[in-house]
Amino acid sequence: MIEGPLEDHLGTNLSDVCIGCGACAYVCPTGTIGLEDLYKKIRSSYPFGTVEERTFGRRSGEDEVLGIYKNCYAVRSKKEDILERAQDGGAVTSLLAYALESGMIDAAVITVADDSWEPTTKVATSYDDLKEGAGTKYTFYPSGIGISDAVNNGYKDIGFVGTPCQTEGLRKILTSDQPYILGKEKIKLLIGLFCLDTFKQELMGFINDKITRLEEVNKLDIKGRDLNVYEKNGEVHAIPLSDIEGYVNKGCYACTDFSSELADISIGSVGSDMGWSTVITRTEKGVALLEGAINDGYVEAKELEDLKLLIRLAKIKRKRAKKETGTTRS
Repeated sequence: MIEGPLEDHLGTNLSDVCIGCGACAYVCPTGTIGLEDLYKKIRSSYPFGTVEERTFGRRSGEDEVLGIYKNCYAVRSKKEDILERAQDGGAVTSLLAYALESGMIDAAVITVADDSWEPTTKVATSYDDLKEGAGTKYTFYPSGIGISDAVNNGYKDIGFVGTPCQTEGLRKILTSDQPYILGKEKIKLLIGLFCLDTFKQELMGFINDKITRLEEVNKLDIKGRDLNVYEKNGEVHAIPLSDIEGYVNKGCYACTDFSSELADISIGSVGSDMGWSTVITRTEKGVALLEGAINDGYVEAKELEDLKLLIRLAKIKRKRAKKETGTTRS
């Protein structure tokens, strides 16, 4: 554990490497860490490899760029109302629905967006709550702080869905020796999302001003080299990612994790056919979640053998982090 101001050890400004996952704000017992002053309050470092050892019993090898995992699948929801709203195969929403309705969890911290696509966290406790959060939000929000809302509302078996940096922050809390007093034992399930980049909220202003009014948008996704904006009338606008590089959060360039390597189960659209989600099981809890959802008719799944694209994107993210910020695994 590194003690003292982390900037002294990194030799860089924390505003350039902190993604703002919200984990430190969640565990601060006095509530004095706010999003406006995260950087000067961060006081220690917890190496990725140590977290792996405490989670999986070993560190990943250099060639394991997708992290430590059990198996990979292509998964699709069997719930038509979820498929109508969800991104790709609707796996995240369907797996959460199974987790809630089977009693594996009693609440899920998810990210939702309003008509202006402003993200915020929601403590979901029902099937309808989960459907509200279906679909990917590409602008960033420190969803980890939503754990506090769930704990304060008395929930004892909490699931969380988030990006690699968010799941890493929570996994560090779960495996840390620090005497956190804010109910970390109530966090029971981590579902991680695939992620190359997240964007600043200003991107939504760009879309509203240059592409179409945000209230007309019902879906966003990234396919190939484009961000696709889907209107409610069926029209689709493709924005080259190269045109919106300036909206990428700086902290993303320091991140080495594409596939949420510290989650119980990781999910994304890359690597599966259209209409399916790619699912990576990592822990026994993740395996139990997927198997239970299959057996109870929430999803269907088939084993995924071709991981070349996933591996390529994971390598790209690690290489970029090393080039842009000098970040490597430790």
